[in-house]
Amino acid sequence: MTAYSALLGIRLSGIFRLQICQFSISAACAKDIGWTVFALLIRLKAIRRERQDLQVWLTALPQPNQKGNSMKLTGNTILLTGGTSGIGRALAEALHDRGNHVIVTGRRQALLDEMTSTRPGLVGLKVNVDDAASLAQLSAQMRERFPQLNVLIANAGISRTEDMASDDWTATDAEAIVQTNILGVLRVAAAILPLLKGKPNAAFLATSSALAFVPRADFPTYCASKAFLHSWLQSLRHQMRGFPIEVLELSPPYVQTGLTGAHQISDPRAMPLPDYLAEVLRLLENGDTPRGEVLLERDLPRRWAERDGGYDAMFAVMNPA
Repeated sequence: MTAYSALLGIRLSGIFRLQICQFSISAACAKDIGWTVFALLIRLKAIRRERQDLQVWLTALPQPNQKGNSMKLTGNTILLTGGTSGIGRALAEALHDRGNHVIVTGRRQALLDEMTSTRPGLVGLKVNVDDAASLAQLSAQMRERFPQLNVLIANAGISRTEDMASDDWTATDAEAIVQTNILGVLRVAAAILPLLKGKPNAAFLATSSALAFVPRADFPTYCASKAFLHSWLQSLRHQMRGFPIEVLELSPPYVQTGLTGAHQISDPRAMPLPDYLAEVLRLLENGDTPRGEVLLERDLPRRWAERDGGYDAMFAVMNPA
């Protein structure tokens, strides 16, 4: 709901309460049914007139700009967590090829070494986002070695299925997901965001998911972790409004990566990774990020399913009985 529609609802609500109150007084004083009907018609006419006047007033107000700011995709110093595979690696390599100074973090040193050997100038750092001490060291390294850092991409994340109906189900997987997908992002943001303040073309991007809007029931905690990020990023964007830091939410669909296992890499139902990457870069470059959301057009029905009354039907399709 926009601020304009909310304002309209509040104003009209007040009008109706006022007119109904006035009508009640008139009706109580009326001597017969004829006067009651007459009073009702007068009040309804006044309501219609005030509503028309309010609509004219709202139309004259400047409409909110839904288009985001275009992101500068060259000449940045970028820190990208979870960048050794999947969407993170594709983003890191593409941004490096565009002339950015990219620092990639990950848990597997062998993958970091592989990336840095094939792309001279790309920096790899072994970091565990689940470890507060590791992130404190990362923050110190950024201050000392990369003082021009102006972009943070929090991409580290894990996904696991959970069968909560099973007698053997435990919260172990859920706790691991929360640790990485939620607390990991919060720790990274707390460690690095202060370094971005005051930097030109500063931006903070975090990887959420289109599943934040309508979940897959077999990935309950994963979907919930992305719904958390969607809400948290809205609050962060609001709090960062006083700083020149663009806060963006990447919400990928089902993409051909190894997130859920080797089968996903070649799953024909998933979007090819190069196609997704090209679309994301286009959206960022064009500033096609309304509300700070980097969301493909194909996922808009899922984004607005609850608002448009299609949530239950979409949930049923995604989660057949």
